[in-house]
Amino acid sequence: MGAGIGFIILIFQPCFAILSAIYAYEQGRTWATAGLKHKYIQSIISLRKSWNKMNKTHIFEIMNGNFIAGANPRLERHVRNEFTESSDCLEAYNKIYEARVRMGKRLGTGEEDPDIMDIVDGAESKIQYICLKMYDYGAGLLAMTGGGQEFQLIQIIEKEWMDADLHAGKNIGHAMARLEERMGTDSTDPDIRILVEGYEYIARRMGVKMYGYGAYFTGRVNTAPDVPDYYENAEIVDKDRFN
Repeated sequence: MGAGIGFIILIFQPCFAILSAIYAYEQGRTWATAGLKHKYIQSIISLRKSWNKMNKTHIFEIMNGNFIAGANPRLERHVRNEFTESSDCLEAYNKIYEARVRMGKRLGTGEEDPDIMDIVDGAESKIQYICLKMYDYGAGLLAMTGGGQEFQLIQIIEKEWMDADLHAGKNIGHAMARLEERMGTDSTDPDIRILVEGYEYIARRMGVKMYGYGAYFTGRVNTAPDVPDYYENAEIVDKDRFN
Protein backbone atom coordinates (compact mmCIF):
# COMPACT_ATOMS: atom_id res chain seq x y z
CA MET A 1 0.00 0.00 0.00
CA GLY A 2 2.80 2.41 0.96
CA ALA A 3 4.65 1.57 -2.22
CA GLY A 4 1.50 2.27 -4.24
CA ILE A 5 1.06 5.68 -2.70
CA GLY A 6 4.72 6.45 -3.31
CA PHE A 7 4.29 5.46 -6.97
CA ILE A 8 1.22 7.72 -7.36
CA ILE A 9 3.07 10.66 -5.82
CA LEU A 10 6.04 9.98 -8.09
CA ILE A 11 3.79 9.95 -11.14
CA PHE A 12 1.89 13.13 -10.26
CA GLN A 13 4.85 15.12 -8.91
CA PRO A 14 5.86 16.41 -12.36
CA CYS A 15 2.23 17.43 -12.94
CA PHE A 16 2.20 19.40 -9.72
CA ALA A 17 5.47 21.04 -10.71
CA ILE A 18 4.08 21.98 -14.12
CA LEU A 19 0.84 23.33 -12.62
CA SER A 20 2.80 25.29 -10.05
CA ALA A 21 4.96 26.77 -12.78
CA ILE A 22 1.90 27.75 -14.83
CA TYR A 23 0.24 29.30 -11.77
CA ALA A 24 3.40 31.24 -10.91
CA TYR A 25 3.65 32.47 -14.51
CA GLU A 26 0.04 33.58 -14.57
CA GLN A 27 0.39 35.29 -11.20
CA GLY A 28 3.54 37.01 -12.38
CA ARG A 29 1.86 38.13 -15.56
CA THR A 30 -1.14 39.38 -13.55
CA TRP A 31 1.11 41.25 -11.17
CA ALA A 32 3.12 42.65 -14.09
CA THR A 33 -0.08 43.76 -15.82
CA ALA A 34 -1.35 45.30 -12.59
CA GLY A 35 1.98 47.06 -12.15
CA LEU A 36 1.91 48.49 -15.66
CA LYS A 37 -1.72 49.53 -15.20
CA HIS A 38 -0.83 51.28 -11.93
CA LYS A 39 2.08 53.11 -13.58
CA TYR A 40 -0.18 54.11 -16.48
CA ILE A 41 -2.82 55.47 -14.12
CA GLN A 42 -0.19 57.37 -12.11
CA SER A 43 1.22 58.84 -15.33
CA ILE A 44 -2.23 60.00 -16.41
CA ILE A 45 -2.87 61.54 -12.99
CA SER A 46 0.51 63.29 -13.08
CA LEU A 47 -0.09 64.65 -16.59
CA ARG A 48 -3.59 65.78 -15.63
CA LYS A 49 -2.26 67.60 -12.56
CA SER A 50 0.44 69.29 -14.63
CA TRP A 51 -2.07 70.32 -17.29
CA ASN A 52 -4.51 71.50 -14.63
CA LYS A 53 -1.87 73.65 -12.94
CA MET A 54 -0.76 75.18 -16.23
CA ASN A 55 -4.36 75.72 -17.33
CA LYS A 56 -5.51 77.53 -14.19
CA THR A 57 -2.36 79.70 -14.15
CA HIS A 58 -3.08 80.82 -17.72
CA ILE A 59 -6.71 81.52 -16.80
CA PHE A 60 -5.60 83.68 -13.89
CA GLU A 61 -3.22 85.61 -16.15
CA ILE A 62 -5.96 86.24 -18.72
CA MET A 63 -8.31 87.45 -15.98
CA ASN A 64 -5.61 89.91 -14.90
CA GLY A 65 -4.95 91.04 -18.47
CA ASN A 66 -1.37 89.72 -18.26
CA PHE A 67 -1.24 87.56 -21.37
CA ILE A 68 -0.10 87.61 -24.99
CA ALA A 69 -3.11 87.60 -27.32
CA GLY A 70 -3.29 84.41 -29.34
CA ALA A 71 -1.07 82.41 -26.99
CA ASN A 72 -3.95 80.21 -25.87
CA PRO A 73 -6.98 80.74 -28.15
CA ARG A 74 -9.14 78.10 -26.42
CA LEU A 75 -8.89 79.81 -23.05
CA GLU A 76 -9.11 83.31 -24.51
CA ARG A 77 -12.46 82.46 -26.14
CA HIS A 78 -14.04 81.71 -22.77
CA VAL A 79 -12.10 83.64 -20.12
CA ARG A 80 -12.82 87.31 -19.54
CA ASN A 81 -10.29 89.95 -18.59
CA GLU A 82 -11.67 91.28 -15.29
CA PHE A 83 -9.71 94.54 -15.55
CA THR A 84 -11.11 95.94 -18.76
CA GLU A 85 -12.15 99.58 -19.02
CA SER A 86 -15.01 100.49 -16.63
CA SER A 87 -14.99 97.03 -14.99
CA ASP A 88 -15.65 96.77 -11.26
CA CYS A 89 -12.25 95.21 -10.56
CA LEU A 90 -10.47 98.00 -12.42
CA GLU A 91 -12.55 100.58 -10.54
CA ALA A 92 -11.53 99.00 -7.23
CA TYR A 93 -7.90 98.82 -8.33
CA ASN A 94 -7.90 102.50 -9.35
CA LYS A 95 -9.31 103.45 -5.95
CA ILE A 96 -6.57 101.38 -4.30
CA TYR A 97 -3.93 103.21 -6.33
CA GLU A 98 -5.40 106.59 -5.42
CA ALA A 99 -5.30 105.61 -1.74
CA ARG A 100 -1.66 104.57 -2.16
CA VAL A 101 -0.82 107.95 -3.65
CA ARG A 102 -2.52 109.77 -0.77
CA MET A 103 -0.74 107.66 1.85
CA GLY A 104 2.57 108.20 0.06
CA LYS A 105 2.04 111.95 0.23
CA ARG A 106 1.15 111.75 3.92
CA LEU A 107 4.35 109.80 4.56
CA GLY A 108 6.44 111.92 2.21
CA THR A 109 7.75 108.80 0.45
CA GLY A 110 5.43 108.38 -2.55
CA GLU A 111 3.07 105.56 -3.49
CA GLU A 112 5.93 103.05 -3.67
CA ASP A 113 6.71 103.37 0.02
CA PRO A 114 8.29 100.05 1.19
CA ASP A 115 5.54 99.27 3.70
CA ILE A 116 2.80 100.10 1.21
CA MET A 117 4.47 97.91 -1.42
CA ASP A 118 4.82 95.03 1.06
CA ILE A 119 1.06 95.20 1.62
CA VAL A 120 0.34 95.47 -2.11
CA ASP A 121 2.63 92.57 -3.06
CA GLY A 122 1.23 90.42 -0.25
CA ALA A 123 -2.38 91.19 -1.16
CA GLU A 124 -1.82 90.40 -4.84
CA SER A 125 -0.10 87.13 -3.91
CA LYS A 126 -3.10 86.28 -1.74
CA ILE A 127 -5.46 86.95 -4.63
CA GLN A 128 -3.51 84.57 -6.86
CA TYR A 129 -3.42 81.93 -4.11
CA ILE A 130 -7.18 82.17 -3.58
CA CYS A 131 -8.00 82.10 -7.29
CA LEU A 132 -5.95 78.97 -7.95
CA LYS A 133 -7.55 77.26 -4.95
CA MET A 134 -11.04 78.26 -6.13
CA TYR A 135 -10.32 76.73 -9.53
CA ASP A 136 -9.60 73.45 -7.74
CA TYR A 137 -12.90 73.69 -5.87
CA GLY A 138 -14.73 74.21 -9.15
CA ALA A 139 -12.86 71.31 -10.74
CA GLY A 140 -13.97 69.04 -7.91
CA LEU A 141 -10.41 68.51 -6.66
CA LEU A 142 -11.35 70.08 -3.32
CA ALA A 143 -14.68 69.44 -1.61
CA MET A 144 -17.18 72.04 -0.42
CA THR A 145 -19.74 71.06 2.21
CA GLY A 146 -22.68 72.63 4.02
CA GLY A 147 -25.37 74.99 2.74
CA GLY A 148 -26.23 76.02 -0.78
CA GLN A 149 -23.73 76.93 -3.47
CA GLU A 150 -23.80 80.66 -2.72
CA PHE A 151 -23.21 80.07 1.00
CA GLN A 152 -20.44 77.58 0.24
CA LEU A 153 -18.61 79.91 -2.14
CA ILE A 154 -18.73 82.85 0.23
CA GLN A 155 -17.55 80.73 3.17
CA ILE A 156 -14.77 79.10 1.18
CA ILE A 157 -13.43 82.41 -0.11
CA GLU A 158 -13.48 83.84 3.42
CA LYS A 159 -11.61 80.76 4.68
CA GLU A 160 -9.04 80.83 1.89
CA TRP A 161 -8.48 84.58 2.37
CA MET A 162 -7.49 83.92 5.99
CA ASP A 163 -5.47 80.81 5.13
CA ALA A 164 -3.61 82.75 2.45
CA ASP A 165 -1.95 84.80 5.20
CA LEU A 166 0.06 81.69 6.09
CA HIS A 167 1.08 80.99 2.49
CA ALA A 168 1.28 84.26 0.59
CA GLY A 169 0.64 87.21 2.91
CA LYS A 170 3.11 86.66 5.73
CA ASN A 171 4.51 90.21 5.57
CA ILE A 172 1.22 92.08 5.39
CA GLY A 173 0.50 92.21 9.13
CA HIS A 174 3.94 93.58 10.06
CA ALA A 175 3.92 96.08 7.18
CA MET A 176 0.42 97.23 8.13
CA ALA A 177 1.45 97.74 11.78
CA ARG A 178 4.47 99.79 10.71
CA LEU A 179 2.39 101.82 8.28
CA GLU A 180 -0.25 102.65 10.89
CA GLU A 181 2.41 103.65 13.39
CA ARG A 182 4.22 105.87 10.91
CA MET A 183 0.97 107.52 9.85
CA GLY A 184 -0.25 107.87 13.44
CA THR A 185 -3.50 106.11 12.64
CA ASP A 186 -5.19 102.69 12.80
CA SER A 187 -7.20 100.25 10.69
CA THR A 188 -10.18 102.64 10.58
CA ASP A 189 -8.19 105.12 8.49
CA PRO A 190 -10.14 105.66 5.21
CA ASP A 191 -7.11 105.05 2.96
CA ILE A 192 -6.06 101.92 4.81
CA ARG A 193 -9.61 100.60 4.61
CA ILE A 194 -9.67 101.16 0.86
CA LEU A 195 -6.33 99.39 0.53
CA VAL A 196 -7.47 96.35 2.52
CA GLU A 197 -11.12 96.10 1.45
CA GLY A 198 -10.36 96.86 -2.17
CA TYR A 199 -8.10 93.84 -2.51
CA GLU A 200 -10.61 91.67 -0.64
CA TYR A 201 -13.29 92.79 -3.08
CA ILE A 202 -11.13 91.85 -6.07
CA ALA A 203 -10.27 88.49 -4.50
CA ARG A 204 -13.95 87.64 -3.97
CA ARG A 205 -15.04 88.59 -7.47
CA MET A 206 -12.19 86.77 -9.16
CA GLY A 207 -12.46 83.79 -6.81
CA VAL A 208 -16.08 83.17 -7.78
CA LYS A 209 -15.19 83.38 -11.47
CA MET A 210 -12.26 80.99 -11.04
CA TYR A 211 -14.61 78.51 -9.39
CA GLY A 212 -16.78 78.64 -12.51
CA TYR A 213 -13.84 78.25 -14.87
CA GLY A 214 -12.61 75.26 -12.88
CA ALA A 215 -16.00 73.58 -13.29
CA TYR A 216 -16.21 74.44 -17.00
CA PHE A 217 -12.74 73.47 -18.19
CA THR A 218 -12.92 70.11 -16.44
CA GLY A 219 -16.29 69.31 -18.05
CA ARG A 220 -18.38 69.52 -14.89
CA VAL A 221 -20.67 72.22 -16.35
CA ASN A 222 -21.56 73.34 -19.87
CA THR A 223 -21.08 77.10 -19.65
CA ALA A 224 -18.18 79.26 -18.52
CA PRO A 225 -18.45 80.16 -15.77
CA ASP A 226 -21.65 78.46 -14.65
CA VAL A 227 -22.07 80.35 -11.38
CA PRO A 228 -23.95 83.59 -10.67
CA ASP A 229 -21.84 86.66 -9.98
CA TYR A 230 -22.72 86.85 -6.30
CA TYR A 231 -20.59 89.96 -5.87
CA GLU A 232 -22.09 92.07 -8.63
CA ASN A 233 -24.08 94.00 -6.03
CA ALA A 234 -22.30 92.61 -2.99
CA GLU A 235 -23.11 94.05 0.40
CA ILE A 236 -19.79 92.72 1.67
CA VAL A 237 -17.99 95.57 -0.07
CA ASP A 238 -20.01 98.75 -0.34
CA LYS A 239 -18.88 100.69 -3.39
CA ASP A 240 -19.40 103.91 -1.45
CA ARG A 241 -16.26 103.01 0.47
CA PHE A 242 -14.27 103.59 -2.69
CA ASN A 243 -15.62 107.12 -3.18
